Amino acid sequence: MKFKNLILLSFLFVFGACANDAKQEGKDVAHDRSSHQQTDEEHEAEHEHSDVIELNQGQPWKVDDNMMTYIKKMNDEVDAFSGKSYNDYQVLAMDLMENIDGLTSNCTMTGKAHDELHKWLLPYIDTVNDFAKADNDIDAAKQFNEVKAAFKTFNQFFK
Repeated sequence: MKFKNLILLSFLFVFGACANDAKQEGKDVAHDRSSHQQTDEEHEAEHEHSDVIELNQGQPWKVDDNMMTYIKKMNDEVDAFSGKSYNDYQVLAMDLMENIDGLTSNCTMTGKAHDELHKWLLPYIDTVNDFAKADNDIDAAKQFNEVKAAFKTFNQFFK
């Protein structure tokens, strides 16, 4: 039961932090429209949503330092992980979830970099939740490999 509460808390942090960003982005859009006289079609084309992460003119996006601290800690823990037992995987999964909570509660990014980070972060959170839900060492090992793959993607698109 405690584990389910932690998962729920993680989602609340993510969506709570992002809800504030969404409200601010809504204000920014209203400001942009009045100052740039954009048509609805121009605005929609400019802000099309896609799940595919884009580079920043061919370069990785810069993640704010306070957020990068949590991401680097998680990446380092995944890289250094050598556990094999179900309990080892569970300890790592809980630590990753705690870092996700810290990351999302310290969300300071805005703009396109923020949007692109969310394209990585939301699936990553789902992956960590699946990892934490694994009920045996074989499933945990499989999910752990998914977590590792998520960091390979992160390191391609962000710095």
